[in-house]
Amino acid sequence: VILGSLAATKLRYNAEVFKIFLASIIPFFGWQFSIVINDIYDYEIDKITNKNRPLVKKIISKNDYKFVALIIAFFALSFSAILSLKIFLLTILGLVLGVIYSIPPIRLRKYIVGNLIMGISLVISFSIGFLIANDFRLLLHRKNLIFILLLFLFGTVITFTKDIKDIKSDSRYGVQNFYTILGKEKGKRMVIILLFAVLNAPALIVK
Repeated sequence: VILGSLAATKLRYNAEVFKIFLASIIPFFGWQFSIVINDIYDYEIDKITNKNRPLVKKIISKNDYKFVALIIAFFALSFSAILSLKIFLLTILGLVLGVIYSIPPIRLRKYIVGNLIMGISLVISFSIGFLIANDFRLLLHRKNLIFILLLFLFGTVITFTKDIKDIKSDSRYGVQNFYTILGKEKGKRMVIILLFAVLNAPALIVK
């Protein structure tokens, strides 16, 4: 969000700083919403490899956890509605992505394309920051599109690293990722190659 606002314009008014602070809270709530939803629908998987999760430890019931998700979504939408309609719509998009990532029948969590969600989420956050200080059309400027592309690539590829801890449970429940498809060692090599590529992408794209 902060990078998006800086890419848009220099900060000139205290009001803009407050808006950026407010906007920065929105992705945080969106992230927490996605985590809660994922915990609910990954319960069986988490019992194997993520035993510290609140539901698995029986700290909270599923119904109460669903209520928590609704409260978090309400705060995210409320803050975004204060800022602008476009930011409100982007927030809705972010929440919808969190839902289709975890909830059947779509449940992108089961497929390798689900990793794209994080990349898209970073782009949404950047766009929210940009809209605080500038017009949406300027977001399509070449330098901003390049940064968005790099942000998307990095956000997508970095999520592949977290999948290694869930190999056992993902294999049992048919979740696709590089480790369950290629095996642990080949999957690790593929992720290392992708990380190397995306971390060196700026040198190839930016002139």
